[in-house]
Amino acid sequence: MIEPLRAYLKAYPKISESVTFTGLVSDEELIQYYRSASFGVFPSHIEGWGYGASECLDFGIPVIVSTAPSLIEERRHDAGDRPQ
Repeated sequence: MIEPLRAYLKAYPKISESVTFTGLVSDEELIQYYRSASFGVFPSHIEGWGYGASECLDFGIPVIVSTAPSLIEERRHDAGDRPQ
């Protein structure tokens, strides 16, 4: 999934300037990334728990998510639409 994204960013270098591929980061580095983020993007087709989206929400960062069930459920809960 990463190679199509890299190809897209190569075709649109202005967007590429705002995208960071980090690899493995420490907890401290991750916190700094969350604090400096404008939004989180989670285009996953398969997502086990949606931790990344949930962590963004914990930091008050808006998220853009795919239709993976766990990500949709997370957004519903964040919006206050809790199942009864």
